[in-house]
Amino acid sequence: MAEGIRHMFQQTGRVRFLEDAIILHRKALEHLPLRNGDRAFSLRGLAICLAERYDCRGNVADLEEAITLGRSALEICPPGHPDHCISLHNLACDLRKMFAKRAAICDLEEAIEMHRAVLELRPPGGPPRYSSLHLLGLCLVDRYKTEVATPGRAALARRPPGSAGRGTADLDEAIALERETLQLLTPGDPCYDEAQLCLGAYIRMKNRSRRN
Repeated sequence: MAEGIRHMFQQTGRVRFLEDAIILHRKALEHLPLRNGDRAFSLRGLAICLAERYDCRGNVADLEEAITLGRSALEICPPGHPDHCISLHNLACDLRKMFAKRAAICDLEEAIEMHRAVLELRPPGGPPRYSSLHLLGLCLVDRYKTEVATPGRAALARRPPGSAGRGTADLDEAIALERETLQLLTPGDPCYDEAQLCLGAYIRMKNRSRRN
């Protein structure tokens, strides 16, 4: 039922539907055992709703809770579990949002690690693979931008001590990932158009780096 109400939010954009879905997911979790498979489903569902409410309202507490819930779902769905991949994927996406909010490089590094793990679980040619390729590329470009940021920027200051710069390695990999993404999609598909725009932007970044 909560998922149906969330779908109404997606159709209408009315946050009240999202609020109702959050309440239902919380009630479901109150009655589910800690290691129950259905609990992992409700944890992921509540995390998604909270992350979407964060997108609407910008309350970082929602995103923090979504990440905590995502970690709990991942504990219930360890490697080898059928839902391990989707749990990794969702948590990685929320961590990238958190990086965008607070510029802590540890969030981005963890998101990159998780997206790589998801790619290993999604074989070449499989339908979901293109989204993981694209999302990993976005994370790598975020890290590239942080590496070349003006000294003194908060994100740069929070780089782990002793970490070395990567030059354009992240950008080069992002370009390769986006090209692979385009090979899995069809022209005219909205995802194809987005990937093409990103690829063009990455290539322009690379050209600018050569001139500097």
